[in-house]
Amino acid sequence: MKKLIQKVSGHAQVHRDMLKGNREQTTLSEQEAGQIIKRIDLVLEQLPRAVYQAHERIIGERQVDNSKKILSLYEREIHVMVRGKAGAESEFGNTLLIGEQADGVILDWKLYQEQAPADMKLLPESLERIERYYHSGPGSVTGDRAVAAGEAAGSRAATGCIEKKQKNKTAGRNAQESCAHNKGLN
Repeated sequence: MKKLIQKVSGHAQVHRDMLKGNREQTTLSEQEAGQIIKRIDLVLEQLPRAVYQAHERIIGERQVDNSKKILSLYEREIHVMVRGKAGAESEFGNTLLIGEQADGVILDWKLYQEQAPADMKLLPESLERIERYYHSGPGSVTGDRAVAAGEAAGSRAATGCIEKKQKNKTAGRNAQESCAHNKGLN
């Protein structure tokens, strides 16, 4: 593995240097070539740590602390997200909350680069931002089971009706459970 990494690393360095020296002979602008060179350098810079990580995990059969792991050679702001879902206990990335109207207009969003709160805690925060920005709350809210449970369910009187979409596994289609509007906002 280490020999292969050295070969790939050398190959990348040769092509990076060729691009630096001969960019004028390509159709790339200076900015485009600079971006490609920057990406190659970013990967080359991380290769020693990636080799160490692979050696520890594969050869040494030792766990590497999450804070020391390289999760992506291309995106440094990727995190381990412990979700506890069946078949995917851990996922990699960031959480992006998007709140939109039925017609697709985005009313609220928030990017969580660290571990995001549980889904059921995201709704009250989102509704507070919507009320702060638009001076009104939604007439209804639709979400999955996690949104309709816990704190979100406990705040139904304050936030209006929550329509809970649940997957009807036997019929293979979505069913909706709705409740009366508490606020009268439409």
